[in-house]
Amino acid sequence: MQERTEREVVSQPRAEEAAKFRKACKADFAVLVGPDFHAGESFSQEIQTHAISVWTIEDVITALRIDVDTYECRELFTPGFVYDRLADLEWSRTHGEEKRAHVVRDILRREGYAAQSTLAGHIAPTDAPVLTLDAAMLLVETALRRAGAEACATREEVQDAMDDLVRSREALRIPDRSGIIIRRGP
Repeated sequence: MQERTEREVVSQPRAEEAAKFRKACKADFAVLVGPDFHAGESFSQEIQTHAISVWTIEDVITALRIDVDTYECRELFTPGFVYDRLADLEWSRTHGEEKRAHVVRDILRREGYAAQSTLAGHIAPTDAPVLTLDAAMLLVETALRRAGAEACATREEVQDAMDDLVRSREALRIPDRSGIIIRRGP
């Protein structure tokens, strides 16, 4: 197989054409497939207007490689570019719910402790920064991106990780400041 240095791009994709086939065939979904697409703002609007799922050839190969089933296709065929939804599905399969919760908790403990300990000894303990849910989400997302993960941790997953750290006494909840202080690192 010859490797390409330059990807072919569908220069003038026609979302409305795919929508016509959906109506004519009385199908539930319409999919536009091509080597790659110029993802400009007007094309993105057309995709939403005509409720089209956009797949590259690489997306189709990924779906086949990870053995997407018919039930999973319903979510993948929703309007928009499928790439992120495929990445989320693959990440979820690889890590599963329990593994995912463990990963989020470990990242939060490691990154939260590192962030909070940089100020230890420099400020009074009463002024120590607490890790709020939003700050914790940013720390987890940054670590996931650095690790190459494509899927995001949900707000609920990060909140559960914070609650678990408090239950295990690895963190203290500071109610009047709406956050936690992580007591020990990894």
